[in-house]
Amino acid sequence: MLLPFLIAVSFLGGVVSWISEIFNKKYARLIALIFNILTLSILCKIWILFDHTSKMNIPFVAKKWLMEFDVSWIREFGIDIHLGMDQLSFLLVLLTNVIGILAILCSWNKIKKKQGFFYFNFMFLIAATMGIFLSIDLFLFFCFWELVILPIYFIISIWGINLNNKINSVHIANSFIIFSQISSLIMLLVFLGLVINFHNKSYIWSFDYNTLIHVPLNFNLEYLLMLGLFVAFAIKIPIVPFHTWLINVHAVSPISGFLDLSGFILKTSIYGLLRFCVPFFPNASSDFSNIAIFLGLLTMFYPALIAFSETNIKRIIAYMVVSHTGIMLIGIYIHNQLSYTGVIFQILSSGLSISGMFVLSGCIYKRWHTYDLRKLIGLWNRIKWLSGFLLFFIMVNLGIPGTGNFIGEFLMLLGIFQKSPIIVILIGIGLIISSIYSIKVIQYFNYGLHSKPCTSNVMSIRELSIIVFLISSLIYIGIHPAIILNIINVI
Repeated sequence: MLLPFLIAVSFLGGVVSWISEIFNKKYARLIALIFNILTLSILCKIWILFDHTSKMNIPFVAKKWLMEFDVSWIREFGIDIHLGMDQLSFLLVLLTNVIGILAILCSWNKIKKKQGFFYFNFMFLIAATMGIFLSIDLFLFFCFWELVILPIYFIISIWGINLNNKINSVHIANSFIIFSQISSLIMLLVFLGLVINFHNKSYIWSFDYNTLIHVPLNFNLEYLLMLGLFVAFAIKIPIVPFHTWLINVHAVSPISGFLDLSGFILKTSIYGLLRFCVPFFPNASSDFSNIAIFLGLLTMFYPALIAFSETNIKRIIAYMVVSHTGIMLIGIYIHNQLSYTGVIFQILSSGLSISGMFVLSGCIYKRWHTYDLRKLIGLWNRIKWLSGFLLFFIMVNLGIPGTGNFIGEFLMLLGIFQKSPIIVILIGIGLIISSIYSIKVIQYFNYGLHSKPCTSNVMSIRELSIIVFLISSLIYIGIHPAIILNIINVI
């Protein structure tokens, strides 16, 4: 019963937060924080109950779920409320919860209007995301995939930042809806294809993951369904050329909004490739590998080159997020155990490191009311701690040794090298390009005379606590990666 509680507690927290606004609008953020901490305590209880000797299968098809919940829903079509958790889903639910807590702390004094409705959408988003990671019924997975869209739309359209007349948060929210609905429609068609294929062979309707994954497909049908599911996830990862919605969404989202997007929402598509696309269609995925690797390289290089011309720090970070997903896409489609492990490690580590950069960009906006690098020249002369922390997170995203990102990239590159040293060389060139535009950001902040006054030179205890937690977490898993590798338990 603990698995449905994870989802129910988050959703209930959102409802209570919304109602609490009637009495005092400041209660909403406190209630959302309390319910997130309660969810964390449930995860700790689940961790204690886990069978820590269980070994994860590669690719990610659980031979035995470490925890499972199954209740019949629409019996005529074999649809159940079927939830399951293994090591992979546990880590991603934990990441969702931790970043959710950080996002609430980041938005503590920044959300001024409709606070109750904001935290309702925020908690609803967390609940739906957890549902994606826990669903092992395809129809239920699709439902949660759709439910994520609505709270993101409201967060962007109501609390988004209108940077100028050309970038309107409502228009960007509408474009997000269009991309998301295209992704959802394609996914639904693929799932229906799997279900109908099983029904034609067995005369039984079923959306059960464990049942459908073992149903044989002829190669043409397998390739067609694989291609459809790949496109559905590729739109939301997003890879080039579907990346434009993410850049614009990041540009206008409030701090908590793009913490959610980069921290765990984008990871749902990487999870979908690992959990559904590769295991369901192994032959077609293997045949498609070269195309996927090419798209991964394109997704790595193109945003890195575009970032050179950007002066908005949020958009630069967004391009950095897209570029990193390109490496993870290559790591998945190289079909190597080490690279799979590196992808999981990178999902967790990059979720923390990118969150740190977004938190600091929020600190900058709070003090200077701009994200324009040209107006932030010589930031070091005003607040040395801010530039120092930003330098750390930039170096982490470049894979500096001693941090979690280094472990993730090292494992991915080691796995890729076993299959193709040439691809590793190309990735290395991409990392060099990333380091160049990162130096551009460092140069703006650390050199020159800064004339624009700031509202405060002091870092609040809340801001400092968030940054210290992220830094210590990244260093800890970088120095002691066994804490993650032992949970995955694949090597």
